[in-house]
Amino acid sequence: MFRKDSLPYIFTFMALMITIILALAYTGGEKKLDGYATVKVEAGDNLWTLADRMQDLHGLSKTDFVQWVQDNNHLTTAVIHPGESVIIPVKKESLSETKNIALDKQVLKD
Repeated sequence: MFRKDSLPYIFTFMALMITIILALAYTGGEKKLDGYATVKVEAGDNLWTLADRMQDLHGLSKTDFVQWVQDNNHLTTAVIHPGESVIIPVKKESLSETKNIALDKQVLKD
C-alpha cells in the first residue's frame, strides 16, 4: 500500500497537522474580553449590587451576571473588595454612553 520511502513524509504531515490543530485550539479557546467594560469596586459593592446597577445594560439574570463575572475574572467566590477591578458583561460603548447620559442629566439639574 505505502512505499517505505514515503513513511517519513506521512509522519511529518501528520505531526504538522496535529501541531496546527493544537495551535488553533489553544488560540481559539481564549475569550476576547477587550470589548467588555471594567469597573472599579467601591465600598458596599458586591456582585449582586453590580448586577442590579447594570441590569439595563447586560440583559442577563442576576445569577447569570454573577456567574459570568466570577468565571471571567477567575473568582472562586462572589466576594469582591473595594479597589479591585472586575470585568463585567457590559460592552464598553454601552457603559460610556450611560455615563454620558448621567453626566448630561447632572448638568441639567445644576
